[in-house]
Amino acid sequence: MPNWEEIKTFLAVARNRTARNAAKSLQVHHTTVSRRLEELEASMNARLFDRHPDGYVLTTSGERLFAVACRFEEEILGVSREISGTQDRLSGTLRITMTPPLAAIAFTPNLRRFCDKYPEIEVELIATYGHLDISRREADVAIRLDNNPPPEGLVGRRLFRYRQTLYATPEYLAEHNLESHPEAARLLGCKDDGVAFPEWARGTACEAVPVWGYFSELSVLLAAARGGLGIALLPCLIADQDDQLVRATPEPPTPARDVWLVTHRDLMDTSRVRVFMDFAEEVLGFLEPAMLGVRGKSR
Repeated sequence: MPNWEEIKTFLAVARNRTARNAAKSLQVHHTTVSRRLEELEASMNARLFDRHPDGYVLTTSGERLFAVACRFEEEILGVSREISGTQDRLSGTLRITMTPPLAAIAFTPNLRRFCDKYPEIEVELIATYGHLDISRREADVAIRLDNNPPPEGLVGRRLFRYRQTLYATPEYLAEHNLESHPEAARLLGCKDDGVAFPEWARGTACEAVPVWGYFSELSVLLAAARGGLGIALLPCLIADQDDQLVRATPEPPTPARDVWLVTHRDLMDTSRVRVFMDFAEEVLGFLEPAMLGVRGKSR
């Protein structure tokens, strides 16, 4: 009979299409993924995937197993959430996910207060721009930046909408006249379908400045602006604290995304989840002026 680790591996490969991506999601070596798949196929006496150069594709047998495995996984996770939800002790592991800037600026400096108050709770802080699946217990609590309500099964609190504006070095702004010669400046970011003046830049003080380059990470975009490469649209929480950058416009910061504090409905009654959500709301409330761009400072 297949074991649960083999089924989890099978599901990860079916969802990620490659052994390496599946291994990354499972936090194991890709050879472990390949070995478990071979053992599963041997135990079921069936080929579950066709191997193609661009990834794994489910066979007919694989599709049948995938449907059953998904239902089984949901049952297991549901029971797990129900059991976790009945635990009242302020102890155990708590998996928290949020974006890297929030983790570095907001929560890591304040985390000791929480840990001193609840020493038996061990926090795993996962900093990522992706949305971990709380329904699959990839995280217990998430702080998300999203203008859409949480998906079905999740519950949360919408706190406020953080703001952003344009930043550059004082030297760059002194060298470029944005009113008379905006074409000579650079607005750092990413072009929408190769358009030099994309939709996201319209309405800003730099809408006549052509967009230049592509920066996939916020930290890289920040470094590019600090290096004098151009003007960047950045969250106020991050850029207002940078002593090498100044605002490129006197216009008020513009709203960006809502800040959500979410968990699964089955975990809402778990003591360690409740106390952390209260703590997180306190930290974010203190940071609200800085995130709204009134130049508040984080602790």
